Amino acid sequence: MWSLTGDEHKVGRSRCDRPTFFVRVSISSGASSSKPRTTGHGSSTPARSWNRSGRPNVQSIHPGRIDRVITDAWARKNSGVGHYNHGDVVLRRSRRGLAVTWVQATRVVRDDEYGLLLWLPVGSGFGCRADDQGQATREEPIDVVVARPLVAGEWKDNSVLIWNPAGAAHSLWWFFHAKRFTGWYVNLEIRGPRWSDGQRCGIDVADMGLDVVVDPDRTWCWKDEDDFAAFTDAPGYWTAAQAVAARAEGRSVIALAEEGRFPFDGTYCDFVPDPTWSLPELPTGWDLPPT
Repeated sequence: MWSLTGDEHKVGRSRCDRPTFFVRVSISSGASSSKPRTTGHGSSTPARSWNRSGRPNVQSIHPGRIDRVITDAWARKNSGVGHYNHGDVVLRRSRRGLAVTWVQATRVVRDDEYGLLLWLPVGSGFGCRADDQGQATREEPIDVVVARPLVAGEWKDNSVLIWNPAGAAHSLWWFFHAKRFTGWYVNLEIRGPRWSDGQRCGIDVADMGLDVVVDPDRTWCWKDEDDFAAFTDAPGYWTAAQAVAARAEGRSVIALAEEGRFPFDGTYCDFVPDPTWSLPELPTGWDLPPT
């Protein structure tokens, strides 16, 4: 079981609170400093690629395992899905093998070889597996997770700008409350290829359970270390080797925060979405199993 030694788990905080985004839902039936620069309502002019290590771009997700390395170009070629357009509704879907655990309806801010930037405003469509009280599922044994229904609701409390950098095993979230920037969130994950079934499109991720929360003053802390340890090598979750890799990925992003480098240099902290956008909604068939 993974454990952390030393004091690196706590820097400048007495405790680490997860930003509110796993919410109660209403039940229904169904490292380089290179960076994109903001130039208006969510538009941007990219600089050089932010791919610190030159490793393959993404990984695909397979039942019970997350271990096949592919490139983003391979994924687009073999999935038949290219770049998304500004304003497209894209589903960001979390999976455990073939089981979808939650779905975010987002709008595309930009999508190019540097990564995919998505906007998730309060009120957007959000679906997750939940109990009969409407409480969203966190890390639980995989047989418990898949037995719970996917239910539709709305994203609550904080609007989020989600940067999915090409070549990285994490996404970076800017949190906004009442239009005010409140901090960053590093979601450690393994990303699968983008997909489209002709009516819906999206990207899939396998959440690694471990996160990093970074305050506006760039103090940081690890998040959910107990769950991360408890579910390492559990059926349907991450292996011990993947846990080591996730920890290393987190440390590489923490180093950027400590140095005040992109994305922790103020970029996008004053983000304003396109005023013509309506709230992204979960489309019909959002809860269908992956093919």
